[in-house]
Amino acid sequence: MPDLYDATLNGFPLQIETISDDFAKAIVRYEFPYKDGAQLEDMGQKARTIRFKCWFWDSADNLTYDLHAAFINTLTQQTLFEFVHPTYGPIKGCVDSVSVMQDDLQRTAQVEIAFVENLRGTTQVMQDYPAQDVLAACQEFFATAILQTIAAFGAEAMSFLGAEASTVVSTVLNPALPILSQFTGLSLAAYGFVKAVSAGIATLNGILPNVVNPNNSTLAAIQFSPNLPGMAVQAAAQCCERYTIWRSSLANNPTNWSATILNDFSSLPTATLQSGTSAGAPSASPAAQVSAITLPKLLWFQAAAAAALALASIYDADQANWVAAQQNSLENAFDMLGNYVYPDQPAAQLMDQIDLQQTLSDVRTIIESAIDFMRANDVAPSCVAGDIEGAGSSFDSLKGMALALQTQVESEILERDTLLQVIINNPLPLPLICLMYGLPYNTAEQLWAVNKLSNPNAVSGQIYVYQPGTGT
Repeated sequence: MPDLYDATLNGFPLQIETISDDFAKAIVRYEFPYKDGAQLEDMGQKARTIRFKCWFWDSADNLTYDLHAAFINTLTQQTLFEFVHPTYGPIKGCVDSVSVMQDDLQRTAQVEIAFVENLRGTTQVMQDYPAQDVLAACQEFFATAILQTIAAFGAEAMSFLGAEASTVVSTVLNPALPILSQFTGLSLAAYGFVKAVSAGIATLNGILPNVVNPNNSTLAAIQFSPNLPGMAVQAAAQCCERYTIWRSSLANNPTNWSATILNDFSSLPTATLQSGTSAGAPSASPAAQVSAITLPKLLWFQAAAAAALALASIYDADQANWVAAQQNSLENAFDMLGNYVYPDQPAAQLMDQIDLQQTLSDVRTIIESAIDFMRANDVAPSCVAGDIEGAGSSFDSLKGMALALQTQVESEILERDTLLQVIINNPLPLPLICLMYGLPYNTAEQLWAVNKLSNPNAVSGQIYVYQPGTGT
């Protein structure tokens, strides 16, 4: 057995036979025509790689062969390890590769490891911001919100009507017939409850009648049970979807869209609150409670979910536009002969940091208003989803959508380059402005989209440019 060095990896004692350290520098070479040599720029040291070979064996004075399997298993952890180098001391990093050669007959194992040092001065592995599909995430939460709203509706009916609620919420209805005519033998309180819900459904179905609910949307893929809770939730969800479709023409100006949707949904429950009130109904009766609490709560819930889903779609499209713009910026706009080869098609508009943050704020305000209203008017156990898929607090889906949108905005702001606000006193072409601020001329395509300019050949006034050196 050759002479061995003592070392440890993640606290595990090792007997090392050979060890090699790779200290490589990142040197950038700038070469110029008719100039000998190159101008060099030292960008620092590359990731330091340490390769070593360690032994595990059984002998009269050493019994470590059986430990090599446990040692290898510890290396599967996705975390930083501390390697105590026999010469240079402790080093933080990750295991890049492991190669094992073992001889069970001789009960020896030889393990070769490549260890890469982590960024110096940090204590954790550098990771990208967690990627997500914001639209898919919000679609999943949206479907769960429908189930939870239906369950909460049934729970409130039980709170109002007691045992008779089972008949009210489980009766199978024909959507083509009047709802009230399909219930018989109800008490006066239950009859008032059904009448108030029926009036609310009629009101919701009559809002924005000229806007058609699409048959290929997330909502259209959800099957609603043909009963009173299913029809009430469907009417509210379709009403809110019609609002988002009605305002979809404003999506090219995202902050205007979010402000308008916020105003629409803030005033919508008030009309529903008044529409279902039965003349002469006592304020404490089930009919009055439906009009004052149940239907507005249901509508707030669906308004928040619809607004979040619509904004997720806007963010998803904007991210795709940004990726396309990044790809275009890597291509030359002119060939070797100076001919313009870029397509004469304006780039899709991109959202800047202000657009992202303002739209997020507006939609999260809708979500917060919905949660506040439901908490203030909670009728136990209305916040219990029941024994259904996604059971739990009926707020969970709204909170999940809010978090998904926030994660998307934070991810995009981190991913995209920093924008600076500048003032151009005289009309200038956008490519020239890029060169003035140390940016490649083909960045003009992205700045055109970010600033939503009408004439890129004569730009003046206050605009945004990317900060030089941020990666553009």
